[in-house]
Amino acid sequence: MNTNEITYVGSVLYKNVVGQDSQWFWAMVAGLAATIGLYLIYRQFRLQVLATMRTSLAEYTQRWKLIEMLTARKKVCKHYLEGGEKCPNSSETVASFFEEMGLYTEREVLDSAIVWELYGEYIESYWGILAPQIKELRIKEKDVTAYRFFETLYERTVSYNRREGIPSKNTPDQLKTFATEECKSS
Repeated sequence: MNTNEITYVGSVLYKNVVGQDSQWFWAMVAGLAATIGLYLIYRQFRLQVLATMRTSLAEYTQRWKLIEMLTARKKVCKHYLEGGEKCPNSSETVASFFEEMGLYTEREVLDSAIVWELYGEYIESYWGILAPQIKELRIKEKDVTAYRFFETLYERTVSYNRREGIPSKNTPDQLKTFATEECKSS
């Protein structure tokens, strides 16, 4: 490049960046800055949502492992295996846990794929164990919405299982195996 070409390039840049024809350039810079800013705000919002979800799931895990919940789970499974009297308080404790989780999953506070990964087997098995009692409660109380979010959570779990090629774990033998394991580990 010779001196005339350099001078020409310099004058064009000056005119288009800081001179009288520079509005387009600064509009483009402002648009780019706004786009980057919006992306960063979105990213921060998404990270906050994930952090809140992680905290919520950690709280669920703590509740799931509390002695009261372990006792309720053991009673529900023991009564299922024995085929004896229902244990309404323990059944309600376990079903309410999943009802709340189902509500938050339905409202997208909790990610359904993560809930499936962490609780899928429990959701499917406890629904299999508690569904007859829940259906009986719906008839008795004339409330078809009782534990509907637990049922929806169960349906989502089954749907995820199908997509992943995982067979249902709701046969009577599988539920008995699950209940036996729960009684041992709880």
